Amino acid sequence: MTLWWKFAVAVVLLGAAAVAVPVGGYLLKAWWDEYSTPPSKITLRRVSFFWVQVDQNIYQIGAVLRLYNLGDKPYLVKGVALEASEPNFYGRGRFYLQKLFVTSAHAEFIDDNMIRPASDATLKMLLPIKIEGSLEHPPPPGVVFVGQWSLLLGKDSPAVDAEWFGTFDRAVTQQEWASVLRPGSAIDIEGISYQRMPPPAAADAPMTDTLLFNPDRSATFSVFSFTPTPQARADSGTIVFVRGRGDPPLSGGWSILGHSYEDAWHDPAKLVLYNSIFPPAADGKPRMIGVFH
Repeated sequence: MTLWWKFAVAVVLLGAAAVAVPVGGYLLKAWWDEYSTPPSKITLRRVSFFWVQVDQNIYQIGAVLRLYNLGDKPYLVKGVALEASEPNFYGRGRFYLQKLFVTSAHAEFIDDNMIRPASDATLKMLLPIKIEGSLEHPPPPGVVFVGQWSLLLGKDSPAVDAEWFGTFDRAVTQQEWASVLRPGSAIDIEGISYQRMPPPAAADAPMTDTLLFNPDRSATFSVFSFTPTPQARADSGTIVFVRGRGDPPLSGGWSILGHSYEDAWHDPAKLVLYNSIFPPAADGKPRMIGVFH
């Protein structure tokens, strides 16, 4: 498979704990043969990112895509094209980024590139990005590409959105990267902390505070671009306040109690629920879980 790409590069100096630093537009395309396929019913369940150390202070971003075929027909996947309008790094440890490089691209399917009906498949690839910088304190920055991934299925290239994404908590060697998904690998891809990718928000959408409830006391709300307060838990469930543009996407049992503490506290039923999870003060007045500044 022959690959070509365009990559708008920006040189960035990144200090400790920098958040959501855009590094330029990214477009990766691939040529494919005349293989014809029916309309795709493939979803992109998640993308796992890795910082692969290829030389001293030089890293290449690796990606593992988990695909699932919802249909009743098999699909032959020839490759993947990523069109990301806002690739970002978000701070987790301390990393000083000096420059970005365009490099050669490589993609390989684990086992084969046929996705059978009602089955999943995994694509492992090194993105054509190399990064020079020093990792002063792990974990390395989180990676997220805001954009769609196109599946190259013969003449068709349906675009899919990643549902979840996460970044491995340390840089890996080239040998470790080669072992990812292989039997006996020390890399636990299931142990990565994944965040849900939110739907695109309108550029003029206001910043909104939202009080959320989940009847599952073990639930955790983790959606990229929505900042949570500490989560309160009890037998009645979990509550958390989040801030982001517009309403947060809801799934997994989450529901909205209101957009302010007063919304919940002025409703008798919601107040009983709130106090059962986060007990009131000694004077009986409800307490705030946290506030945004």
